[in-house]
Amino acid sequence: MMRPYLTVVLVLLSAVAVCSKQAGIIKICEGRSSNITCSGGTKIHIMKAIYGRTEKDVCPSKAIKTTSCLSGYSTCIVKAKCNGKSSCLLKASNDVFGDPCKGTYKYLEVEHICR
Repeated sequence: MMRPYLTVVLVLLSAVAVCSKQAGIIKICEGRSSNITCSGGTKIHIMKAIYGRTEKDVCPSKAIKTTSCLSGYSTCIVKAKCNGKSSCLLKASNDVFGDPCKGTYKYLEVEHICR
């Protein structure tokens, strides 16, 4: 006979495994596009998004004047475009997010889950 506390632990471990498989972070270099896709009837839920540059090693370029610039509306823009959909095409572009740091090569980083 299985003890109740063992059952609870197994259920919690199963839930963590399912959630962690469906969570993700994508990074898209400026001028490029990429898809977020959820399968099995799940839908995209955007946790946060940044367009700009906070790291030197992501999307390396000689055109990096700063590593402390962000577009203030990145999360709102990505949520409006992707939340509740099974698939979403995103483009990392100044036309979409504005240009928070002129002369610096930027990227879009999106943290999302499928649920």
